[in-house]
Amino acid sequence: MRSLKNLKITESIQTEKLVFEESSYDKFDTISIYFGFSALAGASLLLLKEVDFSFNNSFECAILISLFICSVYVLYCKYTEKHLKEIKFEIPKEEAKSRIIEYGKNIIIEFQRFPGI
Repeated sequence: MRSLKNLKITESIQTEKLVFEESSYDKFDTISIYFGFSALAGASLLLLKEVDFSFNNSFECAILISLFICSVYVLYCKYTEKHLKEIKFEIPKEEAKSRIIEYGKNIIIEFQRFPGI
């Protein structure tokens, strides 16, 4: 799980994106995922152009199409991972806040009961 060092809450809400200090590992991870999966998507498209669509090549086509779809999905997830979404609900704000705090306390209690998790 990612640690959010120096999370800037007000700026994050205004820009609708998480704003925090990224470590060099996070930056390397982002660059390598973008590069690797872009290369994989491009290569699968190039190879898909070369393959003749026939019953004999159906397995190859299925693998190349699956690779392309998975690569595009990973790129989309990485691109949108810091985007915030507004959740609308009908209960009052104070009750929602108290429910979230109570949920957080329950999670902490669960982690304390099972330290090996």
